Amino acid sequence: MIVPIDDYEDTLPLEHKNHHPVSELPVSLRKAVIHFILIKAIRILRGDGSKHCTMMINVSRFNSVQTAIEGVVYELVQEIQEDLRLNANASKPTKTSVIHEFEKEYFTEFVNKIVDDEYSYPSWVELKSHLFRGWSVQVETVNMSGGVLDYEAHKIDGLTVIAIGGLALSRGLTLEGLCVTYILRNAGAYDTLMQMGRWFGYRPNYEDLCRLYLHEEAINHYQATSEAINELRSEVEFMAMENLTPTEFGLKVRQSPFALRITAANKMRSSVTLLVDVGFRGKSIDGYTIYLDEKVNQDHVTSTTAFLQTLGRPVDIEDTPVQENTLMWRDVQVGGILDFIKKFRFPSEVSALAPMGEQSMLVDFIEAKRRQLSSWNVHLNNQIEDGPISAEEISDYLSTEVFEGKAIALRIRTGVKLLEKKYYKINENRKVGTGGDAIAGLPKETADILRQDDPTISNKAIKLQNGFKPTLIIYFIKPRVKSKNTDLPFADGIVSFTIHFPATGNLDTIPKTYYANKVYEQLELNFDQGEDDDDARAIHSAEI
Repeated sequence: MIVPIDDYEDTLPLEHKNHHPVSELPVSLRKAVIHFILIKAIRILRGDGSKHCTMMINVSRFNSVQTAIEGVVYELVQEIQEDLRLNANASKPTKTSVIHEFEKEYFTEFVNKIVDDEYSYPSWVELKSHLFRGWSVQVETVNMSGGVLDYEAHKIDGLTVIAIGGLALSRGLTLEGLCVTYILRNAGAYDTLMQMGRWFGYRPNYEDLCRLYLHEEAINHYQATSEAINELRSEVEFMAMENLTPTEFGLKVRQSPFALRITAANKMRSSVTLLVDVGFRGKSIDGYTIYLDEKVNQDHVTSTTAFLQTLGRPVDIEDTPVQENTLMWRDVQVGGILDFIKKFRFPSEVSALAPMGEQSMLVDFIEAKRRQLSSWNVHLNNQIEDGPISAEEISDYLSTEVFEGKAIALRIRTGVKLLEKKYYKINENRKVGTGGDAIAGLPKETADILRQDDPTISNKAIKLQNGFKPTLIIYFIKPRVKSKNTDLPFADGIVSFTIHFPATGNLDTIPKTYYANKVYEQLELNFDQGEDDDDARAIHSAEI
């Protein structure tokens, strides 16, 4: 759909003054007019001959330049129409006839470009007989000085028009049946750009014919704006899902990498600028808060069970640095890890794991560093026991059978029930794992040497070691709260995880600049604190 243009500087530079002389059109604009005429003929053969069909040209904010463009475009259309009247159906058209250019553009821009079987194109012989047969193109300038697109007067037969303008086209005018858009304009902010771009759209029966002609800078700007808006839209949907308002929820809009403002400075009153680094080199990420929702938790248990069952035979525990009666797998491919993480739903409080745009910051990071994080260790950090369990013990074990004939003992966590937000915080220290559990990312030999020097070696020191692999540690948990009169909605154990990333290797990322509200700024401050402290050891005191 998008056609890049780069041939305008000599005739219609982006920066030009009032009364800039226009005696000829860029070749790309001439081709756009030819494409528009072809599109009209194709639509006739698709049964849309009586529908409105519009081309828009927005190349200058000056009325004088718009009027000059109208004159040149009108002359071009008249020349083409007269040429086609003589040559379109001639057995031997003249060598200089524009019909040859039409045939070339028809196959290049449409027939050979669109390979989807959903769309069909008439033969060239059939198409050329409908070029200007029983219809004509109006050329109209629409600006503050005048000019009207009277679609209503052509309700029955349809208006076919090339509309030329500037602000009037950018501010609220609907262009019916828009098929071709040609823009040579700059915009300094997201909101201005989106006003200029709101005519873009798709319509049944001709979405494959729409063409948008833009210079490279504008393409970059629209892409950056689209990505930022998609991110923001996803966050607003997530905010609504959690029944929160902007005063409670951290909203942010990504800054364009192409020096494009979000809006005018006077509209950015309460925003703050944040540099968000989605890099997790050497970090430990915990799913420390979950929804107070039994269905969400059971979905997590189900997806975790399915994931563990795909891993195959675990490593002999004697060959690993982890505790006895647990299970560990090596060389798990990153694709499986990503699929596992994406099936979890975390609330906004867990900044790294909650959705940010299409997916979480953690998933963005892993996908960006997929090659460096291709192979993982996975540790199920629960005691695994053979045989049946007694009725008295049943509440201390996961009722779901993950591995045939094996019982999984639940790890006990005493957390906090956040009723107003419908969250359960697994641990007040914002941790799921236990101190030193990153040892699962090391070869046994390396771990043994470290433990000889320091039996209580920290996760931070472990992740600095050469040979440390990215490590996923899964915990099935029996949740509790301090208040004896507080009930939790979970009928069985809950599940969450910790991920440890190496502190070495090429895991740097480029930080992204966001404009955010004050709530998100506070969330970011919280996110940055305590990532790698060893307060997780305090969890031991809460375990039985």
